[in-house]
Amino acid sequence: MWNNLQSESYDAVLSALDQLPNDPFSQLIRGYAYLQSDRVDEAIQTYEDLSNHPSNFQQQGEFQLALAYLKNEENDQAIQVLEIIRENSDHDYNELADQLLKDLENPWRSLPYFK
Repeated sequence: MWNNLQSESYDAVLSALDQLPNDPFSQLIRGYAYLQSDRVDEAIQTYEDLSNHPSNFQQQGEFQLALAYLKNEENDQAIQVLEIIRENSDHDYNELADQLLKDLENPWRSLPYFK
């Protein structure tokens, strides 16, 4: 499975994950494979599930959920998740969420040249 992930064979990764228990680490990898395969709705669902259940990968799942929302051009949902992360000073992705929110709030970002 790891060779497939490194070689960007995401369908093979997803097939291999189907043979494994659906634990939080598998969910994290599954979400990544969906996201990289442009199966963004499935990535969002996977990251939502991961984010809603306490585990060692919950915080990473929350941040990846925000990135999936951005990729799917659901900026309001992404901002909502990022604000929750930013408000939690103990969150592993607190600083990244803060920086990403600042980037999203940048008025220059709305100009057509930057899209």
